[in-house]
Amino acid sequence: MSNLLMSFRNLKRRRLRTVFTISGILVGIALMVVLLAMLNGMDTRLNEQVRGLTGADLTVYNSTTQSGGGQGSQSFIIQPYDNINETNAEVIKNISGVGAVSSTLTFNGFAKSSNNDTQLRINGIEPDSYNYVAGGINVVNGSSLKQGDDNSIVIGKSVSTALGIGIGDKISIGRNEKYNKEFTVVGIYETGMGIMDAAGYISLDAAQNLEGKEGQVSNIQVKIKDSNEVDEITNLIPQKVHGVKVITQKSIIQKMTDMLNTIQIFVSSLGLIALLAGSFGVINTMLMSVYERTREIGILKAIGSRNIVIMKMFLIEAVLIGVISSTLGCVLGTIIIYALPLTNDIMAPIISPSIIAIAMVLGIAVSTIAGIYPAWRASKMNIVEAIKNV
Repeated sequence: MSNLLMSFRNLKRRRLRTVFTISGILVGIALMVVLLAMLNGMDTRLNEQVRGLTGADLTVYNSTTQSGGGQGSQSFIIQPYDNINETNAEVIKNISGVGAVSSTLTFNGFAKSSNNDTQLRINGIEPDSYNYVAGGINVVNGSSLKQGDDNSIVIGKSVSTALGIGIGDKISIGRNEKYNKEFTVVGIYETGMGIMDAAGYISLDAAQNLEGKEGQVSNIQVKIKDSNEVDEITNLIPQKVHGVKVITQKSIIQKMTDMLNTIQIFVSSLGLIALLAGSFGVINTMLMSVYERTREIGILKAIGSRNIVIMKMFLIEAVLIGVISSTLGCVLGTIIIYALPLTNDIMAPIISPSIIAIAMVLGIAVSTIAGIYPAWRASKMNIVEAIKNV
């Protein structure tokens, strides 16, 4: 306890220097907390988005379709470029091992109510097969689409809010600002993701008429009878249907995982660089403390204090600097997180106890390691030389 109190007292001797030293570690910890929280939020929301893309085992696209970003319920991983013929769905359905298929036509469009207008992603689906193959739509108000109903639409919560409309209201939907067709809102769905909720679901026939692409679809979602046959059927479909490629949920998740791992390495590197810069401040402060306390060290050695005792005394100071700076850094990082005016769902940070624990451990570890050399130097100081310098 005496060593702890002595260490506190020594830190208070040079308050300004101690503040600057703590600030160096504090900034690094705060940066790490913010970056890790943003990465955690991205990981959580991207996992939600992937799960919300489709419940299908496979999705068949035109072979020119590329991976990339975009807007809408199915565009984070896959962005459609060219459509495929709707008749391919029947060919795929007849492949041994395929349980069911569902075709979807997706494109960007515009929606207009009596008061407002907005952009949205339009998804033309076959309600019955879509519910079975893809898992349906999470309708929180109203009802889902009915098979054969070409005049109704289910809109996302974001669209409902932007247009200021609800169940039973009329909206005009079109490929551009001309608003080609009027639909009645029968349901409002919510995924918890603003991007995914900025869309609307109508019947496939209605979407093909709006887009002017009868007999064309953006993708065909496939349900496999036996999950063990996914890889086999994935390789078989391009042989039966030319000009298409097959994307599995597994491959989408793997791409997302690889991307997040890369970002995590980058984020961790930034935080460690900031902590490394702060550690030099700890080393400088501790060395100055050793120099200023030369007499004290000499007296302690003269009365029989062992080297390990003196080394421990300085290491406790380093640990205290780490504890104080890490605690304040976590507080500052948390304040910054809640103060950030982030409206992007993907980038919205999520702080967790594990992030705080990682930041605390790293901060204390860096500060302690930085204090090892000054503490060792103090313990090895010659008694005679120490007293001479008084």
